[in-house]
Amino acid sequence: MTETIKNQSLADEFVLIYNRLAEYLIKKYGCSNGSFTNNVKQVSSKDPSVKRYADRLQKFAELRNAIIHHEKYPVEIIAEPAQSIVREFQMIEAAIIRPKKIYDLCTRDPRIFKGSETLSQSLNYMKECEFSQIIVEMKNYFTLFTAESFTASLENISDDLFDFSVITLESVLNKQSLPQFHDYIKRDATINEAHDAFTQQSEKESIHKRKTSRLYALIVTANGKNTEKPLGILTPWDLIQEM
Repeated sequence: MTETIKNQSLADEFVLIYNRLAEYLIKKYGCSNGSFTNNVKQVSSKDPSVKRYADRLQKFAELRNAIIHHEKYPVEIIAEPAQSIVREFQMIEAAIIRPKKIYDLCTRDPRIFKGSETLSQSLNYMKECEFSQIIVEMKNYFTLFTAESFTASLENISDDLFDFSVITLESVLNKQSLPQFHDYIKRDATINEAHDAFTQQSEKESIHKRKTSRLYALIVTANGKNTEKPLGILTPWDLIQEM
C-alpha cells in the first residue's frame, strides 16, 4: 500500500524516497556511500527486486539529480515530478524494501494425488475444479502433472492400453522423455524471486531459439526441495494478478 503524499512538494517526497532507498542499499548490502546508480548495478546481481526495477531506478536517479542540483533547491524546484511518478517510486520502494512473500499469493494446501491413482481420477478432478495441473506424490519426491504432461504422454501409450481407468499417474510420469513443466521454490521466497524463475525460463527459449519445456507452475515447499511436502502451488497468473 502506498503512503499518503504529505503537504510537502512532490519533488521533496521524491527525494525522500530516493534517500531511503539509497540508505537501504548501503546498509543492507554494504555498498559504498557513493553513486546510487553504481550501487543499483552492484545489487542487481544479488537482489531480484532491485534487478527487476534497475532500469527505472536509473531514470529516477537522473530526475533526482535534476531536482537537487539546481542552485536554488529547495527554495526553487526546477523539476517537479508528476504525482503518478511519485506513486510509482513509492511502489518500487515497497517492492524492494518490503517484498511480498509467495506464500501469501500461492494456492495453499493443494490436494496431493498418489502415483498409484489413475489418469481417469486425476483428469476428472482437473476438469471439475478447472485446474490445469495437480501435484503427485511419487516414491521419493513430489512432482507436477499438467494438461501438457498428459498431451506429451499420449504418444507413449499403446493403443491397446488406452484405458485411463487403468493407466496410473506414476506410469505416465516415469517416462524419461516427458518434459518437466515445473520447478520448486522455498516458502519464504519473494514474488520477485518467483518472477525471476518464470522469466529465466522464457529467456532460455529465446536464447536457444527453440521451444523448451515451459514453466507452468512453482511448487512451494519449506526449503524448495522436491522431497518436501508441498505447501502450495504458484502459477504465472497468480503473479500477474498481483503485479
